[in-house]
Amino acid sequence: MIFISLLTIISSCTNNVTDNLIKKAEQKCTDKKHSPCVITLNEVTKFQWDKLYLFPSWTNSDTISSRIGFEYTGDDVPDDNTRMLFTKGKQVVYEEDFKSLDYYNSVVEFQAEFDSLIPEKLHFLTPAQAIFTVESTSDPQACKGCYIYTFTPVKRK
Repeated sequence: MIFISLLTIISSCTNNVTDNLIKKAEQKCTDKKHSPCVITLNEVTKFQWDKLYLFPSWTNSDTISSRIGFEYTGDDVPDDNTRMLFTKGKQVVYEEDFKSLDYYNSVVEFQAEFDSLIPEKLHFLTPAQAIFTVESTSDPQACKGCYIYTFTPVKRK
């Protein structure tokens, strides 16, 4: 009995934002009847945050520090990954790397217009701005039932 309870606790801790986004997209966005599909990031985050940054492959920690406005002590973003970095005030509250290419699992990708390194674009999203339309497409080279979920920020007036 203790083993089952411990296993439940451990498995509930392994859910990350990417997995939660995929689960929410599977629930809401693979059925074309609900077009356009809209997901609010606050639906899947279980922590308080005020800014979300996205950093592409090979972004180094100095660049991240410069963009977020305080010292970042984490690692550089690995090759073929994107980093979601959530902050609250001057503190990193959550970060996660994810791959946008995987032939064995569904994946998420964010539109390039929301990239924290493109100077003329939006550098971060707040919870009020983190509302996305989601398009699901299947990749013929990926597993059956695997989708690419493309998240595009909703334009706010």
